[in-house]
Amino acid sequence: MLRNLIAMLLLAIPCGVVMAEKTEGLPKEAKTTSDIVKVVESNKGYYKVVSTVEFNVDGKKMFLLWYNPYSGRAACHVHGYGYDAKKEQWVRQLDRVFEGTHRVSVEVGEDLKIRDVKGEVVYKGKGKD
Repeated sequence: MLRNLIAMLLLAIPCGVVMAEKTEGLPKEAKTTSDIVKVVESNKGYYKVVSTVEFNVDGKKMFLLWYNPYSGRAACHVHGYGYDAKKEQWVRQLDRVFEGTHRVSVEVGEDLKIRDVKGEVVYKGKGKD
């Protein structure tokens, strides 16, 4: 199920307004989630908080982190990583900037949902077959 979720993360069309902006310097692969967080925290601008969550569904792992690196701009960077057990590393599979919100919330169930500060779904990835 999570394998499908991760695949859909790459293919899903977001429900909200998303810029194609990328975060330079963020690792495409990392051995630990701490390594990923360290890179983001070392590039801090105006923001102070990096939020993270790790899910393990049916033996498939996913790690997401998000932050707003701007002062005076409501935009939240969201990055998702899936765990490759064969390589024993985290592989980046989601790299988006959501405009109009300074923070997000993440839900996992049958779908992965990312909501903006108003509670509106800005990203939805199918987790079903």
